[in-house]
Amino acid sequence: MTAYEIAVRIDNFGYMNDTYEYNDQIDPEQREDNILGITKFLEEKDDVVIAYLNRYADEDSPEETMIEAMNLIQMVKNFWKE
Repeated sequence: MTAYEIAVRIDNFGYMNDTYEYNDQIDPEQREDNILGITKFLEEKDDVVIAYLNRYADEDSPEETMIEAMNLIQMVKNFWKE
């Protein structure tokens, strides 16, 4: 899986799990720019990606959200190992 493909998944995750905050921060017309920014963080192995996902991977999140966040964290870590 490429950095861009993972970034798309992370972007979708953010939109689906915190739509209001996402819309406050990301203009729908700039969504591709957000994905490219996430891609850059992934390529640079910037821990900001893991920190963002960890916000949703705790026991205060709904179970489905927590599982998806943990799966994305694992995808990021596997990508960084490549």
